[in-house]
Amino acid sequence: MQASSTELQFESQTFFITQVKEKETCQTEVEGTVAEGTGLGYHFNGEHYVPTHLASGFGLGPYFFFEQDIHSWIEAIAPLTDWKREASIFFELEYIREVVPLMKEALLCITRDYVTLSHREELLKVSRAYATQK
Repeated sequence: MQASSTELQFESQTFFITQVKEKETCQTEVEGTVAEGTGLGYHFNGEHYVPTHLASGFGLGPYFFFEQDIHSWIEAIAPLTDWKREASIFFELEYIREVVPLMKEALLCITRDYVTLSHREELLKVSRAYATQK
């Protein structure tokens, strides 16, 4: 068990991931790590650390090469919404307008030293557009 700077506890645990393959949805049990009490976890797929919404088993988007980066990202996004809710959260306007840009901003901050320039500029543009909407 590891404690992070924001006091999230990360525990090894098995959980299910959901994958869509050829119009079929399947769930696979994986060994991973759960951020206790957040509804978020991650697993290593052999190449990357994959963040996971535990209630649905769906991946949350970016893959990470370094475990410390995925810890930092989960710590940054954990307070943004109630991640223990079902997958329908991903289709809510509030989530799309408010949470997704902040998730991208957190990703940019954590990976700023090694994000490719073109991707970095795209993320900055999204973050700036979000900031001007407020």
